[in-house]
Amino acid sequence: EQLSLWHSEFLYNHPRKKEIWIEIRFLPTIDEKKVIVWYGFLIDITERKRAENEYKQLINGMNDTAFVIDFNAKFIEVNETAVKNLGYSREELLQMGPVDIDSSLDPEVIRDLVANMRFDEKQVFETSHTTKDGRILPIEISSSPILYFGNKAVLSVARDISERVRYRNELIEAKEKA
Repeated sequence: EQLSLWHSEFLYNHPRKKEIWIEIRFLPTIDEKKVIVWYGFLIDITERKRAENEYKQLINGMNDTAFVIDFNAKFIEVNETAVKNLGYSREELLQMGPVDIDSSLDPEVIRDLVANMRFDEKQVFETSHTTKDGRILPIEISSSPILYFGNKAVLSVARDISERVRYRNELIEAKEKA
């Protein structure tokens, strides 16, 4: 019988390699509720940490709202623009998903859109998001499947299209008056 894996990550100041990130994993094997053997592994995860930081810098440098969504339709990463535009804290958003902020689409439609990203190359559509203070933001979503640290996920970029919608409505009104 095996207990669950225990792991931790830490930064180690190596005398020759400068700073390296180490992940340590322990897996106990037990027999009759007594630990027989602890298996331990040390893994150099410096490159993975470097890639994570570069990815976070990339999405946080975007002017558009960006979400990484798992196939359970939950946010697993959000950028700073999402926090700023929607008014939720990063921690709040990471407890949510697109169903919680979309004010136009039925929740089942959203779940289907996310599930279909396993097969679609790209999705582009208009919808709207509700901010924490109740404002409705018209947005254009562009979603693509990605690998997010080894796992399949969806990258959705939401662009505020308030100006586009306003111009479209003005054009419709002008045509109706003519």
